[in-house]
Amino acid sequence: MTSGEQAARTATPVAPSRAPTVSRIAAGVDGREEGRDAALLAGRIAALTGADLILAGVHPDPMIVLPAEFSWSALRKRTESMLREIRDADAPGARVVAETDFSVARALHRVVLEHNRDLLVVGSCREAADGHVRLGNRTRQLLGQFDCAIAVAPRGLHARGAVELRRIGVGFDAEPESAAALTLAGSLARRCDSELVVRCVVDDRVPVLLRGALNGLIATEWHDVVLERRQALSEQAGAASRRCPT
Repeated sequence: MTSGEQAARTATPVAPSRAPTVSRIAAGVDGREEGRDAALLAGRIAALTGADLILAGVHPDPMIVLPAEFSWSALRKRTESMLREIRDADAPGARVVAETDFSVARALHRVVLEHNRDLLVVGSCREAADGHVRLGNRTRQLLGQFDCAIAVAPRGLHARGAVELRRIGVGFDAEPESAAALTLAGSLARRCDSELVVRCVVDDRVPVLLRGALNGLIATEWHDVVLERRQALSEQAGAASRRCPT
């Protein structure tokens, strides 16, 4: 957390539920280590939930005549071979799908639509620190207006051996999108027998447009405003958790 933020952390008991869950997963795989991270995480979720899993790889379509080793058919065979190798190592039982497009994000979007996926798992940016998540340009292209949930695997995950999903965290800000995220995370936590942790964040910085008006306030008064917001958000998170279908 930064010095300008306060966190409210709510641990929510996980109980049996008939809530909608993840049953169809896709993982974006490109042959790099980060792609293997995505395949491993997706494979583990699929194993715990019984979900159908697709490993999707994307290769370009040459616009000009190239030597045989760089032809469309050669690139496709190479992509399919890479996908099968990663499947056998990290996600046994997964199906493989090779797509053709100059835009990886667009190809993955097409996979999600055509195969009706509930969750897309991708790897972290290569600049991320080991064990951390950082969004790359391709992942950013998927955010905002996408057709399913997106998970980003921590960098270096495949090098750690077995993956255990003991705790699942979800961000909550009382907006409809976060309520949907909470429902999905709760359902996944129940299927994986994991602890669900709901995290709320309140920005305690004084808004720029209000700084002049707040000059006369005692510092503790602004602190009380922040505490009140934290308490309200925590209560809303608890209420939303209890409304999750059982």
